[in-house]
Amino acid sequence: MNHLTRALAGLYVLASAGLLRCAVISEQSGTTGYSLFFVGCTVLFGLAAAHHAWHRDQLHAAHALLERTARPPGPHAAAVADEIALAWHGLNTACCLTSWETHGQQHDPTHCTRKDTTA
Repeated sequence: MNHLTRALAGLYVLASAGLLRCAVISEQSGTTGYSLFFVGCTVLFGLAAAHHAWHRDQLHAAHALLERTARPPGPHAAAVADEIALAWHGLNTACCLTSWETHGQQHDPTHCTRKDTTA
């Protein structure tokens, strides 16, 4: 829903309040016919505002459905690339790769004897 239709829905509510005021004034002055006409117009504007709200929700649901179906299945490529970059950074900053460079041995990173072979 863009700004124009939001403004239109707001104007419907304001017009309905104005027409309801006219209905009250008409009833106070004794013209019941005009009062009923203004009440009918108020109901019509209220229904129009409700229709705008329903239409906005329907458009939002359709937009979400279209976006969901257009999205490729699985994880996003950017998220996968970020995970890979973080993993490579972790490997590059590690002292030794515990599985194959240190042959699975536990060691103290401050006294690593294989630091020169990891870069």
